[in-house]
Amino acid sequence: MAELIQTRSAEQNSFSAGISVSLITMIISYILCVFMFSFFGNFERIFHADSYLDYKVGDVVREDIYSDIDLFLIDETATARKKDLAESMAYPVFKIYVNITRDVLAAYDVFVSEVNLFLESDPTGLEDFHFSSGLEEAIDRDALFDFLQSENLPFILDRTEDTLQTLMNRGIVYNEDENMIPASGIVEVWREAGDNLDKTFLKYNQIPRLESLADYVANEQDLTDKDDSVVQAVLVISRFFVRENCFPDEFQTRLNKDLAASKVKPVEIYLAKGEKILEKGLVVTPEIESRLKAIRAAKGSGNRLVFISPLIFSAFLFAFAVLYLKVFSPEKAGNFQVSIIIYSALVLSVLISYQIILFAGTPRNLSPGIYIPVALFAMLVTLLINKKTGLIFQLILSTALYYISGFDLEFLVLPLLYGVTASLVIEGAARRLDMIRAGLIQGVSQAFFFVLFSIINDPGLYKALWGSSIMFVNGFISSILALGLLPVLEHWLKTSTKFRLIELSDSNAPVLKNMLGKAPGTYIHSMNVANLAEMACQEIGANTLLARVGGLYHDIGKVDQSEYFIENQTDVNKHDDMKPSLSAAVLKAHVKIGIEKAHDLKLPQDVIDIIAQHHATSTMKYFYDRALKEKGNTKVNKDDFSYSGPNPQTREAAIVMLADTIEAATRTLKKPSLAKLEKYVWELIMDKFICGELNDCSLTFKDMEYVKNSFVHVLAGHFHTRIEYPDDQRNKEKENDNE
Repeated sequence: MAELIQTRSAEQNSFSAGISVSLITMIISYILCVFMFSFFGNFERIFHADSYLDYKVGDVVREDIYSDIDLFLIDETATARKKDLAESMAYPVFKIYVNITRDVLAAYDVFVSEVNLFLESDPTGLEDFHFSSGLEEAIDRDALFDFLQSENLPFILDRTEDTLQTLMNRGIVYNEDENMIPASGIVEVWREAGDNLDKTFLKYNQIPRLESLADYVANEQDLTDKDDSVVQAVLVISRFFVRENCFPDEFQTRLNKDLAASKVKPVEIYLAKGEKILEKGLVVTPEIESRLKAIRAAKGSGNRLVFISPLIFSAFLFAFAVLYLKVFSPEKAGNFQVSIIIYSALVLSVLISYQIILFAGTPRNLSPGIYIPVALFAMLVTLLINKKTGLIFQLILSTALYYISGFDLEFLVLPLLYGVTASLVIEGAARRLDMIRAGLIQGVSQAFFFVLFSIINDPGLYKALWGSSIMFVNGFISSILALGLLPVLEHWLKTSTKFRLIELSDSNAPVLKNMLGKAPGTYIHSMNVANLAEMACQEIGANTLLARVGGLYHDIGKVDQSEYFIENQTDVNKHDDMKPSLSAAVLKAHVKIGIEKAHDLKLPQDVIDIIAQHHATSTMKYFYDRALKEKGNTKVNKDDFSYSGPNPQTREAAIVMLADTIEAATRTLKKPSLAKLEKYVWELIMDKFICGELNDCSLTFKDMEYVKNSFVHVLAGHFHTRIEYPDDQRNKEKENDNE
């Protein structure tokens, strides 16, 4: 329980340290944002009080006002008028409903069938006969009976059917709002044609109406040689059956109007520096107020928000740091390098994006966002820290870009997609060729997302292809820039990227060659420790490359005093003539010297931490026991014979510590068997656990079991000529029994 409380207390202290680092960095970020916004955003624009921008309709201008900078303005009033005009000219949509047409023709077919049935019954009157359509109730019965007895009945029925089919297929229009018809008088008529819609443009007054049915029958039906009774019969029956089936479609009409308005280009006004904006004594009109509003927007909403915006952005950064440290990466809490990377990347990316949005010109009316190297920052954060941090970083960056762009959805969606893709494609890069390949994939991905977004929001193939070409180049160049900046950032920030670790793991590295020349025993020991640590980390899913480099460099503090360490000694042991306390001080010093050398070599901080933690707080038992024998228990301070620590803070550091201990200890085994080796390795691991040297890392018992098996597997290969496996031992015993 005490250990659990101690661990939780350590986590809380680490988290508090992380919050402190984040808060300090947030304040620095705020100051930097204010300075950069002020410097790049034109000092005069920010700090000069443009009081004339506050004029309202009806105010009298007190003095002549001249533009202090070149401005391109959007005349909102004129643009709104153009959009209203475009909407008024948009074609309204009328839709012909085929189901009504079918019902009308079906009802007429029933009527014709009933007429034939009536005639076949040899009628003498209509008293006992009823039409399902109710026609006999709408027309005088005697007149209807005379019509049914007419010798022109077949002709009338055929011509009526033609009339109904023609009228219903063309559409009988119904419209209560005549004001919706544009000045051109042209409307768009939709009718079903199989699985498709047939769209035609017609003059509104050419579409038939119920009130003009008589004109249609008289003018378009070939009834010139027929008497009036025939014409009237066709007209009366047609009028009875025909129905309005062409109605306005308000939704599609609204879409047409919106599309027409969206194609309207804003009315731009250019104000050159020194040009008069307002004249003294002028009364402000709505048009002038609209222009002042545009000037205010072009100037960045005045000086009131210049200090608030960086503060809001810095609050975003602080909230992100708290979330990141508490939830996503508690192991990074208090890590100053991590905070510097995150905040620097966010501040620089937002400032660069801000300048691009303000000043970048774009071809083909594209958004200035195509020039923002979003992938560059996502790649650098992913390579310098990890993919998880890169993804969270991109989420916050996209939110910030959405804010500074004036809540343009393109600056939220596309940067988020670009950054997520960049973090995913760059994660496994370990060679320069991998970076080039990742850049090509990133370029293709950005081009694809840009085309997809363009098609959804602003259809235009030429514009989409032009922008996608720029986005491809943007993505590819981002990877090239990341490749060029990475070595500088690695050394400056002392981060352990794959590129840096691979470079350090090369046996031809100067520091390793120097170790081989001056301390060959330490070199062999370090190589063995690196191999043990790498295999163990592979088993538990830890950072194998970091563990290997940590193993190679953990004893670089021994090189200049190699003769004091047993692996480099031949016949003479210098400690035989030294006091135990002095020997312990010499041994302890190699950790401090190693840390100093690591800083001089600008090794990654993770590797320096492994060097500092690879002995934890263990006691040099040999010299401690000698001191006890010489001075007695009461005169010996155990701390003088213990390393100053700290205990390993990560799994990689813990495994390097275990590998260092086990590699040295197993050298003393005489004729080790596999079972003996397993038991001895496990006892050494448990000894570290019992002493509390594994309390501050996240190794579990299951991890320790995997680590033990991995160590035994590697050591078995090292001692293969001396290990007696169980089966071999049984065979020898059988042979002895047989003898």
